[in-house]
Amino acid sequence: MVNKLFTRSVLAFALLALASGALAVSVSVSPNPTVTPLQQAFTVNIRLDTATPVRGVAVWIAHDTTKLSFNSASRGALFNGLNVGWWRVNTTDTPGTTRVECIIFGSQYTTGPGNLINLIYTANAGDFSVLQITGIELYDYQTGLVMPDVQTFSGNVIIGSQVAYASLKCWLEGPYANGGMSTLLGSLIPLTSPYPSAPASVSHIPTDVVDWMLVELRSSATGAALYSQSVFLQRDGYLRSPGKPFVIFMNVLPGQYYTVLRHRNHLAAMSTAAVRYAGSGSPDLFDYSSLNNIYGRSGVKETEAGIYALAAGDSDQDGGVYPSDRNLVWRVQSGMSGYLNGDFNLDGNVFPSDLNNFWRINSGMSSQVPRFSQ
Repeated sequence: MVNKLFTRSVLAFALLALASGALAVSVSVSPNPTVTPLQQAFTVNIRLDTATPVRGVAVWIAHDTTKLSFNSASRGALFNGLNVGWWRVNTTDTPGTTRVECIIFGSQYTTGPGNLINLIYTANAGDFSVLQITGIELYDYQTGLVMPDVQTFSGNVIIGSQVAYASLKCWLEGPYANGGMSTLLGSLIPLTSPYPSAPASVSHIPTDVVDWMLVELRSSATGAALYSQSVFLQRDGYLRSPGKPFVIFMNVLPGQYYTVLRHRNHLAAMSTAAVRYAGSGSPDLFDYSSLNNIYGRSGVKETEAGIYALAAGDSDQDGGVYPSDRNLVWRVQSGMSGYLNGDFNLDGNVFPSDLNNFWRINSGMSSQVPRFSQ
């Protein structure tokens, strides 16, 4: 009897959750990212991602007026053939923000997933911008009231006639702990990249950045670096071009590239196969924490079961953890604080723990990233 009562209670709770709209409802800008040439109009959609019945929508979407201009809006396919009694497109008091409303009259409603609103913009400048949903109102199909707790996902616009981008993820052994990495370097991270082969400068360092890293693209495993870029490594392991959602190369053809990751005091690693750099659509994730994805299965350490990170200790970036890293770097910097290559755990200090916990344990390790053939 108790089990039956418990089962009925669980079922009643589940039905109540469904009736109250407790299941996640989301709206997003699609496609994401959108790639468009400069000085060309492009279309994005405000998309209802979930199988949610709605009476209508009001959305506020903001754009950077120095890079994009708003042209027009139209009803999405979810409103086709329905009695739309309210349609408004208005600019707001906030520069660059547009409000679009579409509401069905009578007893009709529409159900996702699908496009609610179509928006047309023109790319006027720059190489990247964001279309941000700053407000959303979905109207309940029964009551007409605003539905609570709607999730929104803004969109990214890559502006250029030739772009290649990928989603890359890796861990560094030094700052790694419990499925993430520390950001103790903080304000010590320089505004200018430490990699002279790919100069880059920013106005500020985001709070979730672990450090700068270098990404190199090769056409073959033993080929020279065709392109290189300084990028940010975030605490969640994702690599991103500064201010962008992916690693994005401008003026580079989409295609397959062997990809080398370098850090100033960890061993380098290369993808075991060519990584696909997309020119449109969502990029596939290439995850360097999987040993099968590391060329030669070298240069990495298992930080926890099945999770690999670039091994710490190569402070002179000669491809191995050798006595020179201890004698010429760590010993010279021992006891110092700052942005230093002898700081293997990236906490801003060069202490004996850097030597004992990383260099000594990894001594003799090397990376098998091939030097390019002449």
